[in-house]
Amino acid sequence: MSTGEQQARAGQIGCYFSCSHLAVFLLSLSALPLLLPSPALSYLCGGRSFETVTVSLSYPYAGQSSSYTIATRLPVQAGCGISTDTEIAILLPSGSQAVSTDATVNAVPVNAWVVRDAERVVFRSPVHAGPGSNLVIQLAQVQNPLAAGTKTILLSALTGELNRIGPTVSQPFSVYTGWWPPWQPTPTPKPTPPCGTDLSDGACLPGGGLIRSDCLFQWLAPAPAQGEFHPRRVQKIICYEGDPRCDADPNVADGACTIPVRLCANTTDARLPHCQATDVRQVEFRVSGLRVLRDIVDQQNLQALQLLAGPNGLGVKVTSFGSTIFPGVPQTMPNICTDPAMLRVSLKRSASGQWRRGAKTLRSSALSSWGQVDHDAIKLECRPSTCGNGILETDHESCDDGNRVDGDGCNRGCQLEAGPSPTATRPSTATPTRTPTPMVTRFCPTPRPAPTGPALYIEDLSLDTGGNAEIVIKLATGGRPIAGTQNDIVFDANVRVLPRFDGRPDCTVPPEINKSASTFGFLPTACTTEACTGMRALVFAADNVDPIPDGAVLYRCNAAVVGSGTLSVTNARGLNPDGQAIPEFSGRDGNICVRGTQSPTRTRTPTLTPTPTPTFGEIGDPQPQGCGNGTTEAGEDCDDGGICVGTARAGQACTADAECFTASDVYKGVCLGGPKPETFCQSDGDCAPGRCVACRTFGGDGCAANCTLETTVTYSLVPGVVRPDQTLEPGTSGAVIWGDPLVIGLSLQGSQQLKIGKERNGLMTAVIPAASVQFPQIPISTLACACVRGAEYKTCGGAVFKPDGSFTESCTEGFASEPAVCPPERPCAAAFGPGNSAAGFVGCQGLGGINVSVTQHSCPDPGNPDLNGPVQLSLSGNGGPGSALLVNAIGIGTAIGACQPTFCTDADPPGDRGTPNPLLFTTGEACATVLCKNDDPSYPAEPKCVTGQPVSCPNLSAGNITGLTLGGAFTALGQQTLGDIEVTVRLVAQ
Repeated sequence: MSTGEQQARAGQIGCYFSCSHLAVFLLSLSALPLLLPSPALSYLCGGRSFETVTVSLSYPYAGQSSSYTIATRLPVQAGCGISTDTEIAILLPSGSQAVSTDATVNAVPVNAWVVRDAERVVFRSPVHAGPGSNLVIQLAQVQNPLAAGTKTILLSALTGELNRIGPTVSQPFSVYTGWWPPWQPTPTPKPTPPCGTDLSDGACLPGGGLIRSDCLFQWLAPAPAQGEFHPRRVQKIICYEGDPRCDADPNVADGACTIPVRLCANTTDARLPHCQATDVRQVEFRVSGLRVLRDIVDQQNLQALQLLAGPNGLGVKVTSFGSTIFPGVPQTMPNICTDPAMLRVSLKRSASGQWRRGAKTLRSSALSSWGQVDHDAIKLECRPSTCGNGILETDHESCDDGNRVDGDGCNRGCQLEAGPSPTATRPSTATPTRTPTPMVTRFCPTPRPAPTGPALYIEDLSLDTGGNAEIVIKLATGGRPIAGTQNDIVFDANVRVLPRFDGRPDCTVPPEINKSASTFGFLPTACTTEACTGMRALVFAADNVDPIPDGAVLYRCNAAVVGSGTLSVTNARGLNPDGQAIPEFSGRDGNICVRGTQSPTRTRTPTLTPTPTPTFGEIGDPQPQGCGNGTTEAGEDCDDGGICVGTARAGQACTADAECFTASDVYKGVCLGGPKPETFCQSDGDCAPGRCVACRTFGGDGCAANCTLETTVTYSLVPGVVRPDQTLEPGTSGAVIWGDPLVIGLSLQGSQQLKIGKERNGLMTAVIPAASVQFPQIPISTLACACVRGAEYKTCGGAVFKPDGSFTESCTEGFASEPAVCPPERPCAAAFGPGNSAAGFVGCQGLGGINVSVTQHSCPDPGNPDLNGPVQLSLSGNGGPGSALLVNAIGIGTAIGACQPTFCTDADPPGDRGTPNPLLFTTGEACATVLCKNDDPSYPAEPKCVTGQPVSCPNLSAGNITGLTLGGAFTALGQQTLGDIEVTVRLVAQ
């Protein structure tokens, strides 16, 4: 075997007896000859370099998954060809992640891998190519580095022992900062009723695939399909421009229809009795069936479909002509549909200038994990409207009063209106403070000119009467190049933005600014129409960073106006084409004036307050307003300031969020409370109903995170008792490792300390100092000995989780794992505060999100059995008084053989201390589930659960925690001897 094979084999043997780090190290050594020049390799090809190496990325944004296309040419020199014995090595930009990549060379898949490391891949060529031949190498599923900027790769090749093509640096390419909200790779899909028996409005459309597989993937359009149903026929949707039933764009004269189409998977379709869907693993789309898209509209439509099938919707793998656009996991939930993709179909113009119908055909290919293929198509046709001519066209109109205005009984699409929308006059849930005596507006002031900028602003508007009105938001650049914006709008009691049929704000971005990925959503997240107090707008493009012209319209919104009021702009942000924040960027409110109406004087709340929920709002704020500003105020016992988290100043002392922000920030803080605690965030909307906090308070130093004095409570464990079946006796402490078929029960005893603050706003905060975790050795029969330690857990940026749910890189020192080298925009910082291994809070009146579910897929891609899916964490349910949730980081070290007195002491070297990992402990239920356990797709999903028990806040304050039980659960894949396992942990207080 070759030197590389021998070293790789040595790595495998070493890993068996120690850990995977040795294997990675040896594999790194095996790749060095490919990347470092050596005089001994100047034989035959002579170490000549590749000709020009160019690199293009399918999605060139920092931290996002992308496909790399590497084009080059072999040297024109005898002996410079490659064969299937040639090892090709690629060194990617620092900070890349390529452990899950697939590759092709000249469209032939790579099957022989030597190294797939974070930044380095080495494989044997699957093709022969002579000197001077062109090579196209494609790498799929590569995570771009988190740091934006100009990048290069290093390409080399080695045939046999002496013949090589020397390391060649590629031409530079750019990775941009992606400042919009990060994608969620496995979003929660939305169930839809089983498909109907006809093609009425809302029925699923199979679209022409094979009958036996046609239920895997279907389209869901807002308008009825034309003609009788036949499963092999391509269905056609006809929409007349401006008809609100199918055209989501309120502009009735823009020469196009914007048709919302949802994607549905695993449907139960009564029309297809012979089709039984199992899952959808992969989807590919084509617009008009073309490899080369005809125009920007095709490109936008294709991107909208790919995003919804992938990270913004179904979460499955998305490909394009064989190349992976987005990685994903199989979707198994039945009868699910995504949010709508807004697909634009333009009308055509005749030579005489008359509008003519236009059409787009969309094609999809869906693949299941069992090899089923579903090819479908749908045709969207936009027709010129005849609405407003005063003539009733009975085939598509129910009225025609000679105009295209809503609100007069016949709407803009010439459809009868049922009456005023119940949402148009709904009361605001954020009622402003009013003076007892209202004033009457008889004359509206002159609209204000545009601000100097850089700013976005709502244009002032004067109306004679109330009703529906168009609100315009514009950009004043102030001479700065601005590529994208974000802002929130707080509704007034008299003015609020209306929803579209799909529940999103009725807002549109003009096509001339070319920001097709823009999105809008009501606030708080997932609010009902009556409870929405504002909205969020993000204006950006995924395919360009072109500056937006000064004075351009960013977007327009259809609003209900019942009187004079103000729409307030908050959280305004602008970024330049390099992805850097513009510090001076601001937002200006818009004054809406209706003559002759009462306009109450009000005191406007400057920030949007989320609708309370049991998860956060009803139980209070773990970090009350004002706490952390360094000044002891009313209701506080102490205030020693906070520490920056989530930003480029993570780990530095602070007294306000603003002190933590820099122009190079990737994130703007960490979620405190809500359904995604301890997760990087951009704004409160990412954490709702929690908060996105940059200057965070921590306990452990005598002053609790809620600015009250701390009390130390000893948490002594009830020693564990393991039953013969290896489960635990109820009411005792321990852990159970659930393998198949091997189950191992471990008894735990010892103690740790809780440092708790006083009750404030219904909450008590708690931390566990790492040094207080004192658990004695844990014998595992006579085979091994385990030692549990608390860890002052540190991460790059101070968050436990990334927005996609994966763990943030750990920079914790003193343990077996090598501390990560953190990028400058996310410095190393303690996640739970200095010296703490855990942090959390207790809900004295109750707590939401108390049940923890951890799921991991062992074989999300049957074609790549070595690829594991990410850990998926979800919180649900409500707990009673005294319910608690803590995030704890512990390291478990092991030694072979029976326990010895010299093990599990302060003298243990880092390699014996294990790797600290964060774990959610709860007084509710904690469950862990491995899907496709031990790479067996037929293995039943069997959650392994443990249940905790709360303790009342008065008892906790008095130091009486008898019976308090914290439970946790986690997964671990590919363990030696045990394979894929679930682990449950229970800590019962004496």
